[in-house]
Amino acid sequence: MKVMLFGSDAFSTFAIKGLLKARSKLDLSFQVFTTKPTSHRPHPFADFAEQNKVPLTFLDRLNDGNSVNFAPILELKNSQNQLNDQTDLTEKTQNEIEQVMMACSFGYMVPSEVIDLFSKSFVVHPSLLPRYRGSSPISAALLKGDSETGTSIVGMSRGKFDAGPIFAQKSCPIPPHFLYSDLWEKLGCLSEELVYEFFENYEAALKNPTPQGKGTSAPRLKQGDADVSFVHEDAQKIHRKFRAYT
Repeated sequence: MKVMLFGSDAFSTFAIKGLLKARSKLDLSFQVFTTKPTSHRPHPFADFAEQNKVPLTFLDRLNDGNSVNFAPILELKNSQNQLNDQTDLTEKTQNEIEQVMMACSFGYMVPSEVIDLFSKSFVVHPSLLPRYRGSSPISAALLKGDSETGTSIVGMSRGKFDAGPIFAQKSCPIPPHFLYSDLWEKLGCLSEELVYEFFENYEAALKNPTPQGKGTSAPRLKQGDADVSFVHEDAQKIHRKFRAYT
């Protein structure tokens, strides 16, 4: 099996760690894709991949800033298909490798024509879906005062974020003293474990996916979300904001 991993930030590196463990113990290889760094800002996902000698491909952002040019993926798959067409049937059967796609904190909608290139496509999401679909699930759990959260691997849905069937989940308690940085680290390590265990038990995990019911959203954070009012907000709400944005 070969996994094409799409990521964009420091949280995405936990998926690389899970795949590195899987690569060392299972019949699995992988490469990663991410957007090109802007100016001189650090790119922890790309840096971690390069440090661990993981094949890395950069994708261009399109002018609207909200989408990505997936042409390199299409070109890669086309070249592989041409190679397969030139291979005789016996050799092709021996060398055929399942290719799956996985995204972790990628932040861009993957178009249907790219999803269709792979036998399976998955998303790693740090919440117990269907709770908190979207880009800020960790903050959302803290803002709600949840006592438990977790991480999920779901099928990649078309035209929606984080809405596919659930293949695997791991949960964890949220201690009352946890801040955002604490829960981020906890869920990252949990996601690393889940990625490895998912591929370790891949065939079994695919047998009984759970459809998602009605979900709740965790939209992208915006300027002003962390503002507090000591007049209009009570102590509990202010404390939850402190935990969610610290």
